[in-house]
Amino acid sequence: MGSNILFFTQSLFYGGDDTVLLELLRAWPEAQDRLTVALNRSHPGRELYAAALKGKAQLLVLDEATVEEENTYRWPRLLRPYRFLAGVLRLRRFIRRQAPDAVLVSSGGWPPTALAWRFLCAARLAGVRRVVLAAHNYPLPAAGGKGLYRRLAGGLATRLCRDLISVSQDCGRAITGFNLMGRPAGVVADGMAPRQELQTAEEKRRELGLPGRLLGAIGNIEERKGYATLLRAMPEVCRHFPDVRLVIIGAAAEKPCHEDLLRLIAQMGLADKVRLTGFLPNAGRFAECFEICVIPSIARESFGLLALEAMRYAKPVVAARTGGLPEVVHGEETGLIVAPRDPQALAAALCALLENPELARRMGERGRALWGEEFSAARMARRYQELLTR
Repeated sequence: MGSNILFFTQSLFYGGDDTVLLELLRAWPEAQDRLTVALNRSHPGRELYAAALKGKAQLLVLDEATVEEENTYRWPRLLRPYRFLAGVLRLRRFIRRQAPDAVLVSSGGWPPTALAWRFLCAARLAGVRRVVLAAHNYPLPAAGGKGLYRRLAGGLATRLCRDLISVSQDCGRAITGFNLMGRPAGVVADGMAPRQELQTAEEKRRELGLPGRLLGAIGNIEERKGYATLLRAMPEVCRHFPDVRLVIIGAAAEKPCHEDLLRLIAQMGLADKVRLTGFLPNAGRFAECFEICVIPSIARESFGLLALEAMRYAKPVVAARTGGLPEVVHGEETGLIVAPRDPQALAAALCALLENPELARRMGERGRALWGEEFSAARMARRYQELLTR
């Protein structure tokens, strides 16, 4: 007889933590287990979840406060104890109706959001013995009283779960060091399964609408993603390779950053060389179109899912030496690692691979082999199954 497992995630933007959770659910190794996924009612990826989980897991939507209210740590809101307790009791009733043997709470940032906090408390009050908290990104920086509050909140959150998991050694160390009175974070690396292709590479290229040789980056538009550095590298790349184009796929999570990128594109005369597509569903499929996958992040890049998409399609990666990226991209083997915030170094690495297609091909092939060895969805799912059902 299988286990009854309840998964919870809350998001303001559909991001990497959602991609990983769907990969985990699709690769779950035990067919007899009953899987249920709970989302906040304003989750932007509800339709994607519903389509992806058909026949695999049940999808439930929580009638709780909006993400905009609960996704931030604001003193007046969090100091409303009756509202917090009422939310916990509602979630406890919801969890008891599901009667799970185990709960996995997926947190896109650290500390967990207020709604995730309530879910953890409710799971404990409902008597769930196996509660796992998966943290997908670094602690948010903060100073003074707000910083102390976040450190305490992070430490207390770890006491509400049996296991605290992160996605890379570097991110796990950062979370462990950030929390007050918290427990160390273990590591389960993200994974991806072979993709069932519904389009040819040429059809994907037509959807993007860009000619020439493509460089590509995928991720929501945020300052930490380092896209400004990538744009500043493009004039040098285009000077040597006039047929090269750059596409950046991702929602405008930080509107000021998005506006800055548009101004930079205009100032540098890159309007015919660079395209910001905005959010595209299942964006990882477009990695097949890229000659090189670029991850220019400057901070808080815990893993870098585009690196796995590159491995899946045997594409080389140029990535910044930040966060957990060096754990995923093996320098001089599956790609090139450069210093963050260094447009010249980034341009030089891109040019080196563009002028040596054979080297790029070998790196891509080695990446595909490494994906099968270390970063498969099946391997990730087995690790989480051990945590949730042992």
